[in-house]
Amino acid sequence: MTEPYNEGLRDGERYATSGFPVDPVCYNLWEEPGENPVSQAAEGIDLGLESVGVARAVAHLAVAASVFEGAVLMLMASIACTRHFYYPTELLPPRDYEAFSELLGTLSDPVSVELFLGGGIDMSSQNCSLRMTRVYKSADGARAEIIGMGRIASYFICCVRTDQSGSLKVIENHVAL
Repeated sequence: MTEPYNEGLRDGERYATSGFPVDPVCYNLWEEPGENPVSQAAEGIDLGLESVGVARAVAHLAVAASVFEGAVLMLMASIACTRHFYYPTELLPPRDYEAFSELLGTLSDPVSVELFLGGGIDMSSQNCSLRMTRVYKSADGARAEIIGMGRIASYFICCVRTDQSGSLKVIENHVAL
């Protein structure tokens, strides 16, 4: 009967020093290609019509109109061909951290603490552009893990309260431009 208690103490001590693991650890902030075929078709039609406008301006030897239409076409093409991405706040719905807070609230001895977690952002990583840290009892633990990831150029650290407010607040962030 004391073994489960002792095991719980060992787990608590381990998580207090090395952080509580989160799942999933990696998020892909890039949109997948071909996500919205209707908007892609509309972009294609729009680019086609603008190309016709450029051709007509060139055919009529209207130099100023040709330059203007060509510039508009290039601008439209650069917007249409740009790879889109999600912001971390769009990808991490509040229910992900609220479930953790609710779990702590169901304990027989309610806990009211501040917990810290963070994320390192690397937009060059295709499948893990946002890597989450473990949950720590101090911001220093989350910061140290972000440094260990090598993602210190772009990161954020959040504070989660386990009391009735259940709030999540970004306390530190750095975004490399």
